[in-house]
Amino acid sequence: MQGISSKTFNFAGTENNKKFNSIEHNKDFDLNMYEAFYRNLDSQIGRFWQIDPKLESAEAWSSYVAMLNNPIRYPDPLGDSTIKPKWHPPMSSIQTNGNTINPFAPLIYQGYANVKGEAVRAQYNNEVAKLNPNDKQGRADLKEKARTITPEPFKTMIEKSRPMSGERAKVNDPSFKGDATKTNFEVSETAKTTGALGKIFLGSAILQSTMTIATSDNPVKEAATEGTGWAGAMYLGGQFATFTAPAGPIASTISGVVGSIIGFVAGKQGGEILLKGIQQSAGQAAKYSLPNLAPFSIRF
Repeated sequence: MQGISSKTFNFAGTENNKKFNSIEHNKDFDLNMYEAFYRNLDSQIGRFWQIDPKLESAEAWSSYVAMLNNPIRYPDPLGDSTIKPKWHPPMSSIQTNGNTINPFAPLIYQGYANVKGEAVRAQYNNEVAKLNPNDKQGRADLKEKARTITPEPFKTMIEKSRPMSGERAKVNDPSFKGDATKTNFEVSETAKTTGALGKIFLGSAILQSTMTIATSDNPVKEAATEGTGWAGAMYLGGQFATFTAPAGPIASTISGVVGSIIGFVAGKQGGEILLKGIQQSAGQAAKYSLPNLAPFSIRF
């Protein structure tokens, strides 16, 4: 393969010594080593001769390890710290304080509310269909039950269009001859449509979180912080939407989106702090109670 070799451009006896990981290859005294800026790499054993000048960059690894044992994914041209891969999932993530933020985080609570609203409506329709056509009291009870578990902003929207006080008044109104087993077809179809959108929102957020975990340097840690991020988005999104519900469905929806963003960021950062605390506690426990196992905490 001489025709495509680097020696093809060997003009006047010069040779490009920048080889593996763009590190200069030194063959003096037959040492066959690579001279990085900070350390010397022994390619035969895949280890540096000197300790890592930036030990904090990979505390769980041996200070002599080269490129975290994966030179294709983690290059180290200077010999001081590995370079994380620049490949990202198809859907771009947002970085804040070192944490990857799901770009679909604003839709997490809204997606849940849509899916939950559809499920509540379907349950209501099924239960109403079992009533006696003249059971106005039973219909009113089922409506109140459904409205109680309907998430915001849909709960406010339904209450404004058809107040529960009016539904209760029909029970004692002898002039009202409606069939207790009939339901509003348009409302049911709207619930199905919003539910389908909710599934798309949640599916997109789940896919992004899955990709973030799969491409992380520490998938276990990333999975834990993604989980706390989701919990935060669900909690604060719901709290914000409920708190602003009296201002109307639009305000409640917007607040739910804002709450989801804040909750996801706070949840991930809170998870990060919690994991660090657990790690430090476990490290202290291993140090004082199991000193003989401490050397095995380093990955080679």
